[in-house]
Amino acid sequence: MKIEFTPLTGALVPACRAFNSRLRLHGEPLFVLPEEAPPPEPPAAPGGIARTQYVAVDETGAVRGGVLLVEQRGWLAGREIALVNVQSPLTEGIVDRAFAGVGFQMLRFIARRGEFAYAVGMGSDQKPFPRLLKAAGWSVSLVPFQFAVIQAAPVLRELAPVRQGHRRTLARLAAASGLGAAAATAWRAAHPNPSLRGYSLEQAAFEPGHLDLAWARCREAFTFAAARDAQAVESLHPATQPRLRRFVLRRGGEPLGWSAGLVTEMRDNPHFGNLTVATILDALAPGDHLPALLALTRDALADLGAALVIANNTHARWREVCRRLGFLSAPSNYVLGLSKPLAAVLQSLPEGLSRAYVTRADGDGRLHL
Repeated sequence: MKIEFTPLTGALVPACRAFNSRLRLHGEPLFVLPEEAPPPEPPAAPGGIARTQYVAVDETGAVRGGVLLVEQRGWLAGREIALVNVQSPLTEGIVDRAFAGVGFQMLRFIARRGEFAYAVGMGSDQKPFPRLLKAAGWSVSLVPFQFAVIQAAPVLRELAPVRQGHRRTLARLAAASGLGAAAATAWRAAHPNPSLRGYSLEQAAFEPGHLDLAWARCREAFTFAAARDAQAVESLHPATQPRLRRFVLRRGGEPLGWSAGLVTEMRDNPHFGNLTVATILDALAPGDHLPALLALTRDALADLGAALVIANNTHARWREVCRRLGFLSAPSNYVLGLSKPLAAVLQSLPEGLSRAYVTRADGDGRLHL
């Protein structure tokens, strides 16, 4: 079957709606193709981020899938590269084996856009797209998941792992009796904040010069990352996102780093029930200042009402700081896929993947937060 990947236009919207209808015959999908043409975007500035929704069109004009490609700058082995981020991949092959080949054609199309490509999110390494990536020779791994309990009682009532069977009864007793709160207090006492003398964290607009300086100071510690300079951060964490919280770390008035997070009041979420959950999307500061940044960001999100603060980080230094702050680890469903050329470079470097900086801000990681 010959497939052409073409940017979504208004003329293709009816075919996208028909595609979505065919998917829904097999149950409500996790996501579908857009059913409206995207508004025209101004051309990306040199070095900026370009997002294009592509759809897979067969010889009859029917849409058989689609993918959002984010073309951006990256950092790999000490040099800047062109990087392709793969988001929301979808093909009719997930419901009809007659179209199983569309996925491999999608990967060939992605390779033509750039050799260094990655995908983040995907829900589980057993989902169709991660399995396709493995079959095509991509490197597929899980990005570690960590969480900090801020309010023990609601967490014990709402978190999915303690809402089943005998755990539910024990968790409810711990929440009602105060044992859970006492245990959480003892855990925090055993994992105190680092010295915060002279540091402050404020919700504030990001200043381009400060973002560029933080990126220049941090990137040498990374084997791989999507760019986090001023131009990239403006696109990743735009001021127009109402739920986003942006924080600036200072000491003695000097800006040293920044972070970004979300606070979400969940409603019947399969993982978090009705908890208020905060997500640390990004946190960038030179090594000596990272503990203060992560500690103050967690506390700022707690002050905004979060009962639970979560984070996904590939970089070992970020995970270790979180562990020292009392974050717990749990099984992850946040998947990282790396194209063969990208994975090959990382595998050639000492601790290549554990010094890569990939977070919840990359890819479609915040889709359900």
